[in-house]
Amino acid sequence: MKGFFFLAMYLSISVLTFGQSEPQEEGKPQIPILARAQEKQILLRWAPSTPVAWQLLNKYGYQLERYTVTRDGNVLEMPERLILATAEELKPQPMHLWETLVDENDYAAIAAQAIYGETFELDADNGDIMQVVNKVRETESRFSYTLFAADQSFEVAKMSGLAFVDVTARENEKYLYRIHSQVPETVERIDFGFVYAGLQDYQPLPKPYGLEAVFTDRAVVLKWERANFDHLYNSYWVEKSSDLGKTYSKITNRPLINTSENENNRYMFKTDSLAENGKTYYYRVRGVSSFGEVSMPSDSVVGMGVKKIDFVPAITGTKIIDNEKVRVNWDFPLEGQDQIDGFKLEKSNNTDGPYQLVNTLSANIKETIDERPYSTNYYRVKAYNKTGDETTSFSVLVQLQDSIPPAVPVQLSGLVDSIGVVKVSWKENSENDLLGYRVYRSNFKNSEFGQVTNEPVKEAYFTDSISLNTLTGSIFYKVVAVDFRFNPSDFSEAVALKRPDIIPPVPPVFKSIKSVDQGIAIEWINSSSADVAAHVIYKNKTGDQAWNVYQTILTDTVKHIIDSEVEAGVYYNYTIIAIDSAKLESLPAKMVTGVKVDTGIRAKIENIKTSVDRTNKTISIQWEYAAKNIKEFLIYKKSEEEPLSLYTSLTGDQRAFVDASLVINNSYLYRIKAIYEDGAESPFSKELRVKY
Repeated sequence: MKGFFFLAMYLSISVLTFGQSEPQEEGKPQIPILARAQEKQILLRWAPSTPVAWQLLNKYGYQLERYTVTRDGNVLEMPERLILATAEELKPQPMHLWETLVDENDYAAIAAQAIYGETFELDADNGDIMQVVNKVRETESRFSYTLFAADQSFEVAKMSGLAFVDVTARENEKYLYRIHSQVPETVERIDFGFVYAGLQDYQPLPKPYGLEAVFTDRAVVLKWERANFDHLYNSYWVEKSSDLGKTYSKITNRPLINTSENENNRYMFKTDSLAENGKTYYYRVRGVSSFGEVSMPSDSVVGMGVKKIDFVPAITGTKIIDNEKVRVNWDFPLEGQDQIDGFKLEKSNNTDGPYQLVNTLSANIKETIDERPYSTNYYRVKAYNKTGDETTSFSVLVQLQDSIPPAVPVQLSGLVDSIGVVKVSWKENSENDLLGYRVYRSNFKNSEFGQVTNEPVKEAYFTDSISLNTLTGSIFYKVVAVDFRFNPSDFSEAVALKRPDIIPPVPPVFKSIKSVDQGIAIEWINSSSADVAAHVIYKNKTGDQAWNVYQTILTDTVKHIIDSEVEAGVYYNYTIIAIDSAKLESLPAKMVTGVKVDTGIRAKIENIKTSVDRTNKTISIQWEYAAKNIKEFLIYKKSEEEPLSLYTSLTGDQRAFVDASLVINNSYLYRIKAIYEDGAESPFSKELRVKY
């Protein structure tokens, strides 16, 4: 039989897997069954679990029952039973009915031979145990080949009594299908199989995915995803197009069968030969289910065969011309000339590349001149053909005399993060022979810079790490560019990067605290830290727990204040902190305590105005005095011939007085004093002289 070895390998690892929703007695034969809903019908497939059960069922047949379980989404109180097929219908069809199908279907020939093919008769009485063994092996082989053929063709499965199509299913119903053995229990007890399905379970078959192709010399290797489709597809069709994907044809007469038993092997593979190189071919894949359904095609892959070059060019010589140009010569075997279409000369300033194209030349030319070489050059030659294959020579080093240094790096910038990691970058140099950059660092702009790179860095940036536990607020960097001849550029301009401030300022110190007429006078020495942005004074009454901000001072020129918002005889506590530009606060200054001593003397009355009204023969006096708790104002008066004496008193809410007791052509002197409710008094005001 054709393909016997391949089929045997398949059958040893893959007999159709059927689901059973109810545990069966261990070792007892059974009939697992599967269902596949289509748009208008339900396909059913089953298979006995043992070769002996299969032989018996071929003789006695199966009975298929359908129980309607739900209708319009509602569970029926009593399932409706219907016999879909009897034992006469569900057993292998007679041999004469296979003839037409065998001519058209190779799998029908396999199944028919397995079911009806001639065999030897055994004489169990002759004691030849090998005849018994051979008989068992023959039965197992027939059983396996039948299931294999039924797997590959649903029509063969029906002819073998292993499939049925329910065309009477309705969209609003769901069914429980049961397949029963008709073998008498006195001969063999075989458990029934069942499956639950309905037309609403229909889902289109997914198209295979993950198709990849590797094109070689007149051949292609295809690979696609298998593991995720094992429950759906038992084989695949591979299709090819040579007319830009317009029409496809199968590359094999039979579908490709999944023969892998390795769970880690996720892929299917197929190799195909190509009629010619350089022509574009398209490939796609379709899956084939156990019910004979064929999926939509996968996405196509496209490519062409690649003609291989068997020989490699070799550079035979180089010559520097006037320290400005380089001539390169190479050789290539004559027997390989018909495999190539030309050469490419490439160069790089590093042996590992990247390489740039210098010239493209025809296959008969083996010399060219590089008009613009680098200071340091690694040359290589590639032989190529139209199909894209290439072979490459070893590289050869050519160096020009070079004493010109690279340009000075510019546009330095950077940042220091909160843990001291520094990132410095600059504009990349454009020299072809640039080796890299050296980075230098200093804590001070005008001091010596030390190199922090062990070897030139390739990229136009550098990452450094510095300490933040220092009082120097900035770190400075410079960069030098270096070429392959180690010619250094001049230093770049230094870039200053500010360190994150993690050190709080030095606390300020109180210098003195004393009582004055206006309140409590406080004097202090400001913080000595250079980055102080403000001093904040806190205040509370002795005995209070909470501190309140009394005053925030944003200049370093203020070093003393007078707190007038105090009560005489009450003790007040003061402290002061410094805040720097990073919002870090110093420790509080050592607390001081002050009290305003009550001397009984209050503020002198100021801002007094006088006016003379000769028409009404009066002198008016007005003043301003903001103090509270005033009991009275005393007005003292003196004429030229009299001494100063108390003239009158006013209530504490008055701020004006009119004197009408006057003598013409006389001068008067007035003074005012404030008397408080608690007996305290202000000093005399200044003398007010008024000529009348």
